[in-house]
Amino acid sequence: MIRPTTPDDKEALIALASATGLFQPNQLEEVGEMLADYFSNNGDGDHFWITDDDDGPVGVAYCEAEPMTDQTWNLQLIAIRPDHQRQGRGAILLRDVEKTLMARGGRVLLVRLRRGSTNPRLLRGR
Repeated sequence: MIRPTTPDDKEALIALASATGLFQPNQLEEVGEMLADYFSNNGDGDHFWITDDDDGPVGVAYCEAEPMTDQTWNLQLIAIRPDHQRQGRGAILLRDVEKTLMARGGRVLLVRLRRGSTNPRLLRGR
């Protein structure tokens, strides 16, 4: 089930980010700080987190408005716990990001790929 991220998700989402193997320890700390900042500001309108919950968080996406643009958003993070990958969860999470942005009047979503990404499914344009 895709749902808004809650403060209770923080530790599980940091563990999820760690399990992907894509983050250095200092980057994991930054993820924790970003979540804490988001909740201390009551989830203001220029960024949002959503979670894929299957008896606990198994996926997460973080999106923020691109500065000095008109409704351009940047997908900063999308991750699925390794034991839940290859089930279409990332695609579902991305579709929910798109729906959320459309509801907010978003016009453009920027998605940057990690250097060296060769997976054709990732490289295919939407």
